Amino acid sequence: MKNVLSILTPENVYIEYELAGLGSRFISVFVDHVLQFIIICLFYVPIILFEDYIKSIMIFDLFSLYNSILFIIILIVMFGYFVFFDIVLLGRSPGKFVLGLKVIKENGNPINILDSFLRNIIRAAYLLPILYLVDGIFILLNKKNKRFGDYLSNTVVVKIEKRDIKSKLILLQNIEESHKDDLERSKKIAFRINGKEYRILKDFISRYNEIGTNVKDLELELKRYFEKKFDVEVRDIDSYKFLKEVYKVGIKY
Repeated sequence: MKNVLSILTPENVYIEYELAGLGSRFISVFVDHVLQFIIICLFYVPIILFEDYIKSIMIFDLFSLYNSILFIIILIVMFGYFVFFDIVLLGRSPGKFVLGLKVIKENGNPINILDSFLRNIIRAAYLLPILYLVDGIFILLNKKNKRFGDYLSNTVVVKIEKRDIKSKLILLQNIEESHKDDLERSKKIAFRINGKEYRILKDFISRYNEIGTNVKDLELELKRYFEKKFDVEVRDIDSYKFLKEVYKVGIKY
């Protein structure tokens, strides 16, 4: 059974995200750990290949210090790897990218560096395998599939590329009912839109690639709404270009 997170945006647009389950999250973290292992090997391979030579030119204490530094590097890679990619790839480590997953705040906003720090700081202790079991239990025992780090940062992991999103533009009906006079008046003024309509267009265009399978239905619904509002019939350009043009040149009132 799929777990779904429903988010009401400030523009009164409902967006539903399918939450990532234990299986997909396990595979994504496995991919990440393989990459982390490769990074760590880049530090260890030189010392393994040239161990005898290094010992011959360094006193034992310095060699031990070098090993201690490498151990610290391992801890940094275990923790810093995820923070780095959360910032660079906007909430997506390479493993999450491959699996089509993304970390977001529970209110739908993108995470920031502090959120990433809070949700990943515990990874520095993941050299103890028992902690993976603890996180797995956390994910299984709550409806939002949150591990311990997600509770610290108020975040969730959702499916992006492979999710089935159901978005409901309820506000359109409210606008049409409550602004009938505006609709009649705006027919005389090309591309004259109110603030609520502008925000809906802005939200739709900015999230176009994340809406999923229902994007064409929503696009058609918006197109019909604005065709009726402007008393026009759009045939020479596709619906998305028409909506972008309305958003771009629309006069807000």
